[in-house]
Amino acid sequence: MRENWILKHRKGDFISEGKRLGISPILLRLLYNKDIKEDEQIKEYFKINRERIFSYTGLPDIAPAADLLLSYIRNSDNHIRIIGDYDVDGTISTYILLKTIEILNPQLKTDYALPHRQTDGYGLNTRLIDEAKQDGVNLIVTCDNGISAVGQIAYTKSLGMEVIVTDHHEPPFIEENGIKVYETPCCLKVDPKLDNNKYPFTDICGAVVAFKLMCAVYEKVGIQPETLREYIPFLALATVCDVMPIINENRDILKVGLPMLTNTSNIGLKALKKAQQIQDKEVTTYTLGFILGPCINAAGRLETAEMALDLLLCEDTEKADEIAEKLKELNDGRKEMTEDMVKRALGIADSEGYKDQKVLVIYLHDCHESIAGIVAGKVREATGKPCLIVTQSEDGLKGSGRSIETYDMFEHLTEVKHLFTKMGGHKQAAGFSLKEKNLEPLRDELNARCGLSDEDIIPRVVIDMEIPFDHINLRLAEELAALEPFGNGNSKPLFVQRDIEVTNTKICGKNKNVCQVILYDKQNETELKGVLFNDIDRFITLCEEKGVLDLCFNIEVNEWNNNRNVQLVIKHFRSTNSAIE
Repeated sequence: MRENWILKHRKGDFISEGKRLGISPILLRLLYNKDIKEDEQIKEYFKINRERIFSYTGLPDIAPAADLLLSYIRNSDNHIRIIGDYDVDGTISTYILLKTIEILNPQLKTDYALPHRQTDGYGLNTRLIDEAKQDGVNLIVTCDNGISAVGQIAYTKSLGMEVIVTDHHEPPFIEENGIKVYETPCCLKVDPKLDNNKYPFTDICGAVVAFKLMCAVYEKVGIQPETLREYIPFLALATVCDVMPIINENRDILKVGLPMLTNTSNIGLKALKKAQQIQDKEVTTYTLGFILGPCINAAGRLETAEMALDLLLCEDTEKADEIAEKLKELNDGRKEMTEDMVKRALGIADSEGYKDQKVLVIYLHDCHESIAGIVAGKVREATGKPCLIVTQSEDGLKGSGRSIETYDMFEHLTEVKHLFTKMGGHKQAAGFSLKEKNLEPLRDELNARCGLSDEDIIPRVVIDMEIPFDHINLRLAEELAALEPFGNGNSKPLFVQRDIEVTNTKICGKNKNVCQVILYDKQNETELKGVLFNDIDRFITLCEEKGVLDLCFNIEVNEWNNNRNVQLVIKHFRSTNSAIE
């Protein structure tokens, strides 16, 4: 697939400025690439600001919501129910609220309910509300949902129950004369995406919003919020798995939380690390996003999210091991299902009638609806196009979409919301339900309205800098680690070098999905080791055809048998002599 390689061209006196600041010219240039240029910004980037993890001033309704919640906590005759979501963020949010409320009043009846993905769908619904009423609940606290539940919350209040919403999603809106008019439920709402928000950083996950509400509650009873420090590792897990940008306080949360996760005392997380055979390894953002998080998500995708919450709450090692093994099995099964559906979806995307469309709306009738979003993301990566995967459900069709940088999916789906029975999301992702008769109109209208040019759907590879091999060594790789933790919004530095000879290739790994290579930069006569994890067949074919390639890569430390060496992780490759913008 064609890619546009774009090299950042930041200007600055990196040698003298780096010397003044005590960092290398390469590291300083990488900071400039992140628009971190001022002395204070640079100092701030490398230090941890623990205070802002516990800050909450400026969040909408935070003070009255804390007052209301505290009034219910103080009366042991009350019954508080937390209603979360079935993904990692919703599960973690529920866990934090449950544990922190119980500490303040162990005699209070506090419990939770998590919607079932297939039978309930996302967020509040009539069944959950009616069950709460039957169980004598008088306060519902939502987490990672609720901001769009206008009718549901009106119904809840009509039954005599109070509601506090904690959420981080965009509220639904209608456009009147080009102006967005938000529609939100009539209750106390703590959500940084509301237009009356004054909190300085809005890109926090649902678990962080719930945590900040409890920081406010604890401060009202004279307990310093810093006493809730033990929950920071859970915030880190939710932040990564909900793909929040790793900047500002999210970066602080990760810097503090990752080492705590490496040495966690939570019995459930220890069991899950053991099941994945990483109990003795350092926890990184990769660990959370690609190993632990998917196992927790698998519960909500294929069975019930309560299994994952039970794991976090578990205080029995043997029982925790059983749950963790079950979650691993579920996730392994989910991966097999996903791989099969991706192959089918890509076949459809390349077929007549689809390959010329800018927005892919692909119907896979037997795709498990819980993996539709994952499949959509894989198709988007492979084709460079926005993709919506639609599948059959009990009461019509359900779908999930993943978008590209140049296409605001939520905005475009809002334009055709008359075709949906339910819809929500944001710029990069969305979920929806619709009647079967509206599937073809949806495909037609989205493509007619998309406004995407051929250039818009060519993936952009943004490169930090060009670097000759004789500048790459173990010291540089270790220095680059100062920029961690990496993730959305704080990507690993991506380097490029041209005219590289691949002198040796070796396929290895259990599933033959790793290619170890020897790379030679003939311009400065330097040889380095590299590794490739994707698109191996095309890579080897291109090596045989062309002899030399242009490579984009990350520079990392490879540790093996107590040896530390520099290694290039190849992310993109192409024939040499192609232009770089």
